[in-house]
Formats: sequence, structure tokens, C-alpha cells
Amino acid sequence: MNPEGFGRLSSRRWVCLVSAIVLGVALAAGGGCPDPFEREGALTGRACSVDAECDLGFRCDRENRRCVCTSDEVCDEGHLCNAFTGACVQDLPGCTGDEDCQPEEYCSIPTRSCKKRKALCEPCERSLECGEVDDPCLTDPINLREYCGRSCQGDVDCPDDASCQLIAGVRTCWPVVGNCESYRGCNPNSGQPCSVDEDCTEGEDQICDRDLERCVARIPSCPYGMVCSSDSRQCEAACVTDDDCYENDASCSPEGSPCSCVQNECVHVYRCVQSSECEDGRTCVIKPGETEGECLPDCGGDDALCPQGMLCTQTVDRYECVPGCTTDSDCTVRESCVAGSCVSSSVEGRRHCQMPEACEACESCKDDHLGGRTCQQVTATCELCSAPAGGCAGSEPIWCCAIFTTSGFRGIDCTDGQLCPAGHQCIEIVSGDDVFGNCFPTSDSVCDAPSCN
Repeated sequence: MNPEGFGRLSSRRWVCLVSAIVLGVALAAGGGCPDPFEREGALTGRACSVDAECDLGFRCDRENRRCVCTSDEVCDEGHLCNAFTGACVQDLPGCTGDEDCQPEEYCSIPTRSCKKRKALCEPCERSLECGEVDDPCLTDPINLREYCGRSCQGDVDCPDDASCQLIAGVRTCWPVVGNCESYRGCNPNSGQPCSVDEDCTEGEDQICDRDLERCVARIPSCPYGMVCSSDSRQCEAACVTDDDCYENDASCSPEGSPCSCVQNECVHVYRCVQSSECEDGRTCVIKPGETEGECLPDCGGDDALCPQGMLCTQTVDRYECVPGCTTDSDCTVRESCVAGSCVSSSVEGRRHCQMPEACEACESCKDDHLGGRTCQQVTATCELCSAPAGGCAGSEPIWCCAIFTTSGFRGIDCTDGQLCPAGHQCIEIVSGDDVFGNCFPTSDSVCDAPSCN
């Protein structure tokens, strides 16, 4: 076992050093053993099985059995340590300073990637990592670790369970009870797509809102009209449109830092034309028909995380959303999946659909002989009838005459669950012992539509 302090020496150097100590001999410069503390050059990639076989400042990647760098300082002059490959290189992609990032981001030097600025009580190393310009990075007086504060003038500037205090000579929001390690703030909605609660694997204590098909906090922690910001974990005014973000959020601007209103919360939108413009873990998603996209989290092989009309496909170094489909459900309701692509019209010019609501009045969504489903006019819609109001014919199928303000229209059978044409609804009718259904226009104006004639 190597004596303490010599664990980083290569095995060759260790043997030489022991020999010199035992023999009490000073080896001549340029011959014999090299100086054990003089680095011969920041060489990565050398084969190894333990750290001791690598140069000072390097360690052994035991999975790949090669020496890798641990910081820029151990590399030769003019070289940098690639944190992902462990190789000393002359140039690295990514940011070199905060000025290379968006206003709400900072540059993480170890990974050379832009990171979202941190909220109250998140661990930090410097103030520039924290939310706003004046927000400090402070040492927690209880556990002596460093966390982000939030600049304040009074308690009104602070979130729940925090107050405006003087910490290390700086006025900042700080937990009322305990310290930053135990502070939580409000619980934001994760916004993860879902159909059941079990799909909610991100965030804290989330359930699936089946109307929104998104994961939300099980217990809302903000009052009505406000929403918990996922950035600051503070209650902020809820937005309804993107314009609300530009009016109420100083960090949002249409030109420099665009925002979008998602689940009543203003979130920053990172525009792009290729994935190399996005930070690690994100890819550039360009929706079909558009030329510019948005940096979104890597879809990780899950098609559900891609916009409609796109599939999650593995490329050389990441997963990306690319145009395509496997079933109609991958497309919008006005498209069908044909030969792996979402198409909106057939070769005969018919409009594709997945349900009658995607069609014009008096049309229904039916299978097309060329593949997919298209909007096709239904015969006998808006057919005038002269039976008395509420009168029904006894022949099969039973039909009734519905009188609107100006005309009477003959019903279309929907007793066995047949879907009604667009602009119509199925009404249950009881006539003696018979219970049946007829499709009727929702109003007499429906029949004025060109698609009904």
C-alpha cells in the first residue's frame, strides 16, 4: 500500500523514489528516475487500472481503463479538461463566461454549459448563479454551507416560510424556521405529460390532472390567481396569455428572452434551428411546417414527449424529435398517419380527420379506400320533413322530425352508437316502449353551411 501523500504517483515513479531513499543516492539529472513531483506532461488516455498509475491531477477511469484529467490546471498550457471525456483538448464547445448565456442563466465552468439561475435556498458557489442580479450567495450560519438568498427590503418581498433578514451583513429572504437545508418554498407543478398518477415521476408530490393531461402539485400551495414558479419556488401572478408574461415578468422580452404562458406560469422559451444551439440534455424541436424551434428536454426515447406529428428517434449522440408517426394518434385530429407521415389531405383532395368534429357541418369522418380517414358528406342530412313537431315515423329505422325556428329536419339513426355528422348531436327519444336515438342539427343555421348542400 502506498504511503500517504504518494498515492497519485505512477508505479514507475514509486519504484524509483523508493530506490533513491533506500540507497541514499541522489540520481543524476537526466539519468535514472525523474523527479516524482515534476509532471511530465498532461497526457490522457494512458492505460491504467488504479489511480496510482496516472500523472498527478489525473485519475483512472476504471470502466474504460484509461487516465483522465480532473481540472484545467492539470492540462498542458493552452489546453482544457473536457469534463465529459476526461481528455485535455485545445478547444471546448459551450460557454466560457456568463456573458455567453441568457440573462436568466449562468455559465457552469466545469461543464461549460448554461444553467438556469438558482432559486432561494438552492446550493451555490457564487452570487452570479442566483436568481436576480442582486441575489447573493451566502453561507448558512447553521450548517455553514452556501445557498442562494433573495434580495429584499421587507417580508412582503419573500415567499412563504421565509422573511427578510440580515445574513452576513446582507438583507435577504431567509427561512423563518430551520435553515436552507430544510426550506421548501411552494411546490410547483411539474407539467409532465400524464394519463394516470403513476406517470408523474418528476417534481414533488404530483398527481395527474386528467383534464390538462399534465402533472400538478397534489396540494396547491398558492392562493387563487397565483401560481408557484418552478424557477423561484415562489407564488407569482398567474398568466393567461404570452402577453401577460411580457407585461408582468421583467425577465421576459419578445426579442432578447422570449417567454410562453404554460399552465398559467411564464416559462422562458429557448429558440433554435439546430440541437447544437441547446444546452446539454436538450434538443432543438422544430414542429412540422416551421423553420425555427425550441430547446426542449431530450425526449429519451419516449414519443409522448414530442409534439404531435413527431417521433422520438435516437441520433448519433442524443434522442431528437423528428417528423413521423406510427398511428393516427401521433397526428392532429385533422390528419391521418399514412406511410409514416402525418398528412392533412388525400390524393383526391379529401381532408383527413380522426373524428367528426374535425370536419365541416354535415360531414362525417370515415375510412378512405386510399388509406386513413377523410371527411365525407353524409347523405340525408338536413332533409326537410313535414311531420308534426315531435312526430316520429314507425318504420325501421325509426326517425323523428325536429322543428327549429324556421324548418323541420328529419333525424338520422344513431340508436346503436353511430357517430353523428359534424354540426349534429344524438338525441335519445322515448316513444312508448321504444328507446332510440336520432341525430339532429344543433341549430337550423347548421344546414345553411355549403358542406350541407
